[in-house]
Amino acid sequence: MSSRNDFFHNVSAQVVAGVLLLGIAALIAVMVHSCSQGGAVAGATSAPSPAGPSPAGPSTAAAASSEPPGSPAPSTAGPAEASPGGTAASPLVAVEHAAWSVSDCRLSRADGVPVLHATVYVKNKDPNTAHSYTTAVVFGPDSDRLAADTIYVDEVKPLQTGKNEVVDTNPSPSVASVPDGPVACRITEISDYDTGASVQE
Repeated sequence: MSSRNDFFHNVSAQVVAGVLLLGIAALIAVMVHSCSQGGAVAGATSAPSPAGPSPAGPSTAAAASSEPPGSPAPSTAGPAEASPGGTAASPLVAVEHAAWSVSDCRLSRADGVPVLHATVYVKNKDPNTAHSYTTAVVFGPDSDRLAADTIYVDEVKPLQTGKNEVVDTNPSPSVASVPDGPVACRITEISDYDTGASVQE
């Protein structure tokens, strides 16, 4: 009887010890599992996200231009002069100022050859610089011009008046019906001979 009791006692002790060992092993396994999960989570949270910005500087998205695609880069050049229409304008030659007239417009016939005469005057209104002028002189009405001549008035000093004579020996054939004496004439255009600048009163 005593031997049977000892046998059962030993078996019970072994069962209890086995259960305890299994429990301890299960506890250790749970702890190891928990530690490994915690390490993985910690590693995931500490590692930089591939989509996030780099700690060393801004991401390429942040560095990209905010301008719409295809928009021109801002120019570093200074502002261009613009014409009233809004387009860039090239530098213009300054308009010059003068006063002009033509007088003594007449037709004469020497030895039967018709000759048109006139005197062109131009006053230079520039107080500092001498100018030469190109003038267009027309004789007769627009409907039947007797002649059109280009007359130069050279080197007119500042605020002075220069003049030149018109002598046209090759007028239109219609001059044959015009008697000797005064004829109509006028200056239709004037400009600076050297620069081509427009000349105004």
